[in-house]
Amino acid sequence: MLKEFFVVGSYKNEEILSAIQWYFESKNFHLEKAIAVRAPVTIEDKKEIRIAYSNYFISLMAAIEVLLESSYRHHQDFRVDLYEALAFEGRSGENSYNYLRE
Repeated sequence: MLKEFFVVGSYKNEEILSAIQWYFESKNFHLEKAIAVRAPVTIEDKKEIRIAYSNYFISLMAAIEVLLESSYRHHQDFRVDLYEALAFEGRSGENSYNYLRE
């Protein structure tokens, strides 16, 4: 179970798990909504796709922020792995992540 990965800190375990669950449900919902649009697309469909992908990305970033909280037992390892994954072409992973957050 996920509870073993969290320690009590600024959030209670249940609050962290609930937040992650909510953000992932939201992320998945909006991704499914975007993928469901089929060609030919109307102007309204294009708007819906943009909104759905924007909400998908917002939910994903929010879940990442929760996992970077110090109350998550593995937040430092997660940060290292995240920055490693986002490093490319001379740009540090931290800079890439900060760019995505903005």
